[in-house]
Amino acid sequence: MLIRAATCPAQVLGETVVLSANGQGGLATVALRPSGIFGEGDPLFVPTLVDKARLGKMKYIIGGGRNVMDFTYVGNVAQAHLLVRLPLIGAAGSEQA
Repeated sequence: MLIRAATCPAQVLGETVVLSANGQGGLATVALRPSGIFGEGDPLFVPTLVDKARLGKMKYIIGGGRNVMDFTYVGNVAQAHLLVRLPLIGAAGSEQA
C-alpha cells in the first residue's frame, strides 16, 4: 500500500503500517488525517496566528501563493473518531463500542 501525500515520512510510515494491518486477524483499521486542528484548549495554533497578525508578520506568501491548507475544528475531529469506530467494530466482528 502506497500513501502519497505531502507529509512527513514518519507519518506516512505509521499510516502504511496501520492500514496494512487492516483485515489481519480480525483487525479493522483506519487512518484519519485532520489538518490544522483548532478549537477549545488550543494553546498554540490560533493564538500564534493572532500574535503574528498583530505584529504584522502575516504578510508572506510561501511558494506561488496557491498553497491550500485545511483547518479542522477539534469537535469535528472528535466526532470523526467516534463515527469511524462503528464501521470498524462491524468490520472486526466485535459488538463492543
